[in-house]
Amino acid sequence: MPSDMSPEARGEGSAETGHRRTEIEVEFTIYPFDESDAPPPYVQAALEACLAEGIEPEFAVLSIKLRGEASRVLRAILTGAQGAIEAGATKIVLDIESVDA
Repeated sequence: MPSDMSPEARGEGSAETGHRRTEIEVEFTIYPFDESDAPPPYVQAALEACLAEGIEPEFAVLSIKLRGEASRVLRAILTGAQGAIEAGATKIVLDIESVDA
């Protein structure tokens, strides 16, 4: 996200305006599917990006789920998607929902 964006635009809220931080839940699926026991390199890249952002991902057979403060989760998704594509992912499908914090 551009650093010149306001905290509100980045989803961080503002004590001055009384805006609350937005929490989101994201589920993303990375293709191609790999049925091996260990996550393929492109999935591992996405998982590592989440962990680097301090977000503990919930890893399932077909998807990765994250929940947390919007700006942190979105940064993790962006970094994870870039790493996954660089490691061989051919498609990434995202489902993003705003949730009550």
